[in-house]
Amino acid sequence: MHNLLTVIAILSGTRQAADAAGLASLADFRALCRVYNLGASSNSLQLSQTLQTLPAKDPDLENFNLSTAADSFFNHKDGDYDSATTADKAAEKRKWKKANEKKLKHEGEGPNPFARLPASLHRDKANQQIAELIRQRQDLLAQYNQKKQAAEQDLAAAKAALKTAAYGQGKKDFDKAAFASTSNTKRNKICGSVEGGSDTAATNVAHALICICTGENGAAQGECGSTMKATVGNIADGDGGAAGQAWAAIKTACESEHSNLPLTIQTIAAVREAALSRLGALNTGDTAANGAYTFGKNNGNDCDGTAGTKQCVNYKKQLTEGSKTIPWIAQLTMAEQKLTSAQIAAAEAAAIANNIKQITKQANATYKAAAFDIAKGIQSEPSTTSAVVKQGGETNCDNFKKSLTCPTNNCKWEENDGKGECKPKAGPENTAAGTGEGAAGEQKKEEKCNGKDEKTCGSTKGCKWEGTECRVFSFLVNKKFALMAATSVGLVAF
Repeated sequence: MHNLLTVIAILSGTRQAADAAGLASLADFRALCRVYNLGASSNSLQLSQTLQTLPAKDPDLENFNLSTAADSFFNHKDGDYDSATTADKAAEKRKWKKANEKKLKHEGEGPNPFARLPASLHRDKANQQIAELIRQRQDLLAQYNQKKQAAEQDLAAAKAALKTAAYGQGKKDFDKAAFASTSNTKRNKICGSVEGGSDTAATNVAHALICICTGENGAAQGECGSTMKATVGNIADGDGGAAGQAWAAIKTACESEHSNLPLTIQTIAAVREAALSRLGALNTGDTAANGAYTFGKNNGNDCDGTAGTKQCVNYKKQLTEGSKTIPWIAQLTMAEQKLTSAQIAAAEAAAIANNIKQITKQANATYKAAAFDIAKGIQSEPSTTSAVVKQGGETNCDNFKKSLTCPTNNCKWEENDGKGECKPKAGPENTAAGTGEGAAGEQKKEEKCNGKDEKTCGSTKGCKWEGTECRVFSFLVNKKFALMAATSVGLVAF
């Protein structure tokens, strides 16, 4: 608010000259010129944030996804090329894999930032996390594009509103045709020459400046400046040429009044308020009914363009009926609102863009963590072998569904027709669950020791007296191992 008041003070600080013909309307001229200058420089209006077009996919993020993808996806896209409609499936698979290898190929010095990780639980976990990051980026990108579009649209609307305030709806330059003798408006309606005003009183500030800086029935006397002494009649200006010539001088003088203030929300608001503060300021009539509704020199209650006395524009109709606002003032308000919403949307878009950048950094950190764990041999889960030891020391091989987790001490991985299975190893010393020579051998040994007394048991190979009976020695060892294994299961930290 303090900044706004400061700008208003600067813009409205010019003191009006003595009430003589020369420079009598200078303060109003300057206030309206600044409105025109906003429109003339509207193309320089910019967002406070630079919003770039972001790609639909981030190359680095996609490469992190490939570097941690399962072999089935990296090599042949999880069987997508096995479709019966594919003419050369093998060639398509090779093409797919070659394209992936090319994406991850590293050129230059230093390690490859996207080196493909070896198969492991760490890689699988990292790929799941990166896939989630890709989904998050898609959501954020949609939000970013929405905010970016809103900011750009509102910025364009703000520029258009400033142009409209300067020249009128849909106009890019001064509309001299409105003053032509064949026009439905002409000077009298544009300037509000009668006491009650006019429905079509200057909708843009350029037309308002014609009303206060030119005479209708005689030449102006330099009320706005020494270079502006033109006459613009109501019916004598055949094609609006006189208005066009008068505008050329007014425009040049306005541009020399440019304050060089930055075009911001605060500047627009300040220019608007400074202009409104000039309403009725130059009316010298003691009983002027319309004095509070006019810009420019006026000693009565109408703006008929009498040179030297009534060179003004009358907005009584607009300010007492309907929306009760001056059209170009309303456009300044719209420009302020649109620019405000544009800057807010731009700031939000910039924040989202920063979050999108963080997504790629998170993927990089996830990839590096997985690479570190793989290199150090750290298990991401408790040992699976300790969790599946059956009572009695046996390993349940059926619990292992992947070749990487199938224990190699008691089990083995077998594949048939593309399907794999973890099965117990054959052998007399195997303690894995299942039927085979190992299980049968243990049964025979136990029969050899059964029924023997303590003395005979001690002298029999493979037997040992345990409590009150003779037992197979290997069974006792396995039983103790089972107890140890069960104890270790209870100590695993999850």
